[in-house]
Amino acid sequence: MACELIHTPSFHLCSQFLSVRERLKEVLRQYEFRERHFECVIRSKELEVLLSRARAAEQKQLAEGQKTHAEKVEEEVMSPSLVCTDCLCSSSGLVAESSAQEEIRGRTEWSNHAH
Repeated sequence: MACELIHTPSFHLCSQFLSVRERLKEVLRQYEFRERHFECVIRSKELEVLLSRARAAEQKQLAEGQKTHAEKVEEEVMSPSLVCTDCLCSSSGLVAESSAQEEIRGRTEWSNHAH
């Protein structure tokens, strides 16, 4: 090759050609590196979006589950059969207790007057 001849007038042009060629190679390497970096950044952003969507879906599912649970509890509390049964149990217990207490008081008062 003519570049091997150091003492020729084309040596200067040949060395410039090599330096331009090396600089172009370096620019190409940097471009490829930046392109890979950019692809990694884009992929990272895509993964962040997927993660945030998954978290949002999970939170939505939890909220729906809590809402369903709250509705069931509210139905149980407001159910007429449960309210009436509870009222009947409570009031029949109170009525029986107060009747028994009145009967005991009546007997005690009667026995006090009889003696």
